[in-house]
Amino acid sequence: MYKAIIIDDEFEAIKAIELIVLQNCPEVKIIGFSNTIEKAKELISSLNPDFIFLDINMPRGSGFDLLERFPIREFEVIFVSSQTELKEKSKTFHPIDFIEKPISIKKITNSIEKLKEKKKENPICKYKVYPSFLSF
Repeated sequence: MYKAIIIDDEFEAIKAIELIVLQNCPEVKIIGFSNTIEKAKELISSLNPDFIFLDINMPRGSGFDLLERFPIREFEVIFVSSQTELKEKSKTFHPIDFIEKPISIKKITNSIEKLKEKKKENPICKYKVYPSFLSF
């Protein structure tokens, strides 16, 4: 069983992801929801999810800002965004997938399959995230 948190500022997107997961992904349990990065940080820290569904454009900060708050990240990320121009930048955070809105059953189930494959290869994920103000 994989534990997941959905982080999106659009209520309809949260509900769509939740419904698709409930009806099509029995191996995933949704353990929390957030529509702000502040609440998301608290949820992730307290609930320790295996992965998160993460929108990029959020009020008072982006999904990227949220990930930078975890210098060492021990959960996987599936981006869910209509901002396709940010797909390339999202790769710096080593996501499982980037789902383009509108959300569909096929997009969610394909991402969950990618997650399962990655977990088989590397059950303990750990990523070191460098803040965006650093350049190498």
